[in-house]
Amino acid sequence: MWRATFVALTLMTLVSFPGHPLSAQSRKTVGLVVGRAQSRQLWGSALPTREVEGLAAGVYVDVETPVPFLSIRAEAGYVRRGTAAREEEQGGPGSEARVESHYLSFPVLGMVDLRAGPALLSGFAGPSLDTLLKTTCTPGFCSLLGEERRTVLNVALGGGVGFSLGDLLVVRAEGRLTEGLTEAYLSELASVRNRSKELILRLAIPF
Repeated sequence: MWRATFVALTLMTLVSFPGHPLSAQSRKTVGLVVGRAQSRQLWGSALPTREVEGLAAGVYVDVETPVPFLSIRAEAGYVRRGTAAREEEQGGPGSEARVESHYLSFPVLGMVDLRAGPALLSGFAGPSLDTLLKTTCTPGFCSLLGEERRTVLNVALGGGVGFSLGDLLVVRAEGRLTEGLTEAYLSELASVRNRSKELILRLAIPF
């Protein structure tokens, strides 16, 4: 159900909004995104966890709306989320267990863009859907994760700065928080959700 809803939203984004240039520059862009995700799993009080680093990469399109300063961003890409936790061992200090969750991610975000000449200041928020590709983890720790949820619904929000080189190139640097609204795993110990802080670089071409 969630997957079908997101596909419909993405298609509507790409085909439904007419052109509406702000000042002399187009607000339609298509481009690439690459970045770093600092993520962790939230186990409540059942298991303390810490952040681990992962990769985020993909493609996206920003499409203007009839509302000034407001555009819609549809993105599709890969993101590696995960966590690290300390496994206790009787009579010893224990060892660190790691979990990596590999997702296809589909954010659909509303974005407000403010422009001053070539400079850009933006803020954005909206839902994001993650589809699990696979889970890798330290041997013996996977059993604690319990049941995998193949689809995870998140909310994403953030902001950034950038600049536009006329009709040639748009460059943006952004920070984004992605918070899991539904469980990523259903363990006997707790309902496990994802949280990720992402630093992202975007390169796009206006069209």
